[in-house]
Amino acid sequence: MKHFRLRLLVAAIVSLPVTQFAYAAAFQFYELGTPINGSAAVGQAVITSDASTSYFNPAGMTQFSSNQFLLGTQMALAYTNFSPNASNTIPGSNGSNAGGIAPGAAGYFIYNYSPKLKLGASFNMPYAGALDYDPHWVGRYK
Repeated sequence: MKHFRLRLLVAAIVSLPVTQFAYAAAFQFYELGTPINGSAAVGQAVITSDASTSYFNPAGMTQFSSNQFLLGTQMALAYTNFSPNASNTIPGSNGSNAGGIAPGAAGYFIYNYSPKLKLGASFNMPYAGALDYDPHWVGRYK
């Protein structure tokens, strides 16, 4: 029965559609939507209190005696503005607020196959956001 569950888990992970978007302007979510936020990310690599251990410290998965699952979400509202000065030779505006809402999500899973074998999976979005300046922004050619 355990082998069937393991095969089912592997099949589910492999069949997940994975998409990747790359943006040149983004910022990093260091906390990744985990309970480690409550300690200001101190000890993030050594604390084994939840399933996010599968990402931050895979060796810590050996401390769990049962299956673990963690789903975390977060939002960031970025505000950014460019300030042109007298040294700018290209005509244009300051681009207005180029920031916006950037969602973040993370999911972690630890599967307790046996006392000596733990399997973990981590899905997260450590980078988010995109800058979108107005079309007449002074930095549009750089």
